Amino acid sequence: MAKITKEIQMPLYLKSFNCIGSACEDSCCFGWSSITVDSKTFKKYSKIHDTALKEIIDNKVVLNQTEQSEETYANVILNNDSTCPFLTEKKLCLIQLKQGEKYLPKICFAFPRVTNVINGILEKSAVMSCPEAVRVALLNAKGIDFISVQETLDVRNNISISLNTNNDPAFTDTPNEYFQDLRNFTLHILKNRDYKLEERLIILGLFFQRLAKVCDEKKVDTIPELIASFTKLLKKESLIAILAKTPTSPAVQFKLLMQSALIRLVQGITNQRYAECFIEFLQGIKHSPNISLDILAENYRVAFENYYAPFAFKHEYIFENYLVNYVYNNLFPLCNGDIFDEYIKLVFHYSLIKMLLIGIAGFHQGLSLELLVKLIQSFAKTIEHNPQYINETKDWFKGKGLNSMSYLSILIKN
Repeated sequence: MAKITKEIQMPLYLKSFNCIGSACEDSCCFGWSSITVDSKTFKKYSKIHDTALKEIIDNKVVLNQTEQSEETYANVILNNDSTCPFLTEKKLCLIQLKQGEKYLPKICFAFPRVTNVINGILEKSAVMSCPEAVRVALLNAKGIDFISVQETLDVRNNISISLNTNNDPAFTDTPNEYFQDLRNFTLHILKNRDYKLEERLIILGLFFQRLAKVCDEKKVDTIPELIASFTKLLKKESLIAILAKTPTSPAVQFKLLMQSALIRLVQGITNQRYAECFIEFLQGIKHSPNISLDILAENYRVAFENYYAPFAFKHEYIFENYLVNYVYNNLFPLCNGDIFDEYIKLVFHYSLIKMLLIGIAGFHQGLSLELLVKLIQSFAKTIEHNPQYINETKDWFKGKGLNSMSYLSILIKN
């Protein structure tokens, strides 16, 4: 009897992804603030009779007392070093070894895959906090393409967000009503290689700046017309002249990023790989307690021109892939407030990764794919999984009145 299936939309790279287990440079079994256990999996644990497993379950798996739901029914209490108590010395999961993957919490079974349900369709992608996911998703020079496949109903998906943009009254007369159109347009811009990546980001900024004004004026119903007008603008030579006028200043870029984000980038670092990257960034710009910001900015410029730019020019597709994946799995630009804030956060993710890589390139006097994978993966695990970092940086920027395309262009362009 044929199994019943459902439609899944996903980037093509997911077909190539396989967990590499104990060979992984940064196990997904440590470095988190908590691990949740869904209710169905928790109930399975009462049927386990293995003595070693039962002892850990009884002592380390506790009911969630704060935000209990079917997906967050219980929590695994991590060890003092942030490792999972089920992690063996060989970096393998004791639950999977003794009971099989069906006994894994749903979040562990699915990681690094993320599943969202949009208008009844399941969308899958991968977060970049897994080194192997970074390799299969970002290191493809052809870019990220999306496909539709059929999946059997018995697959366990860890649903992050479920929404219906067509029938939710809360979306009426808000930009979220046009979420699919806005995300598709964003992906179209980011994948348009007729323009350099920094130009694509600035085009997006000009669009979202206009979109925010449209929303403020309560003219949300004109969003399809706005998308159509910018689509036509892409084909006009006048756009090149507009992009050429956008300001650029590596020194100001560096100072803005350092002033707005440095403290937050270093707070609460628990991931060893990210800590190593951050130290190399500081050493790459020759940072020391008594050195002036002007001298650091000059060191940053030299590192960019001599060591970062040649690599970035050759591998621009990696950053394109990062942004495309970010937009897809974070449901960009879904928002609860100012839609331009979502664009600012997108720019900060890109700009902070670039800044860190420029320093790392200065330290190593060049970059490699291995260094880039290490930084992006550890940045995702440390920063992306804690939205507070980016939100605080965004709020600092807005508080200083710097949330305009004049300043955001400086963060983007070099």
